[in-house]
Amino acid sequence: MHITTKKTYTFSECYQLLNVDPKTFRRWLERAEIVPTVSRADSRVKFLTEPQVQLLAQEHERELHHDTTTQELAHNVPYGMYKLLADRVSDVEQELSDTRDVVDKLSQRLSELEEERQQRQALSPTPRAASKAKVRPLPPDLVNLYSFTDEHRAPQNEVRRLIKAGFIHSHVGKRRTEKGRVDETLDQAGRHEFWVQLHPFEGFQMCGQCPHTKESEQI
Repeated sequence: MHITTKKTYTFSECYQLLNVDPKTFRRWLERAEIVPTVSRADSRVKFLTEPQVQLLAQEHERELHHDTTTQELAHNVPYGMYKLLADRVSDVEQELSDTRDVVDKLSQRLSELEEERQQRQALSPTPRAASKAKVRPLPPDLVNLYSFTDEHRAPQNEVRRLIKAGFIHSHVGKRRTEKGRVDETLDQAGRHEFWVQLHPFEGFQMCGQCPHTKESEQI
């Protein structure tokens, strides 16, 4: 059976005739309460009659844009095959339209997330500032373990062994000084333990406050 008179239009043809995208076209159908005709040969094939298309054109002030090539194709292709192919094209166009909607929503969400990130970044201190704020200054009763060790010319490996063994008690924690950051310190008791354990070593350098008792450090 060949179509001889153009009396029905597939959705794809309707998009071209009315110059409208698939999403808007379906919205027009709902508002006009138009129920498309379903092909008895293939339920996936839906189309409108010519009066229905003209009604939509009048309601939305559209001129019908007839595609000569499409009309000629309709005259030369079996009706069922033509409708099936045209409806498949319509489905693809709808999927593309839906995909564009998804992409638009994702782009909008990404923009919102980026804006939220920038707002959080503006409210939060920079990593360097936050790190500096958490490091407290070195109290006067503590001294830098490494500077203290160098001052007394004590072997670093032996100092570390004695601390690990519990003979010298140190304080581990970041502190700020004028010369920079300190990671490990000694209090007065730790300094005295340092002297007790290390002053017998050859090359040990005594300082003015050795043996670092409370009395000797007050002098």
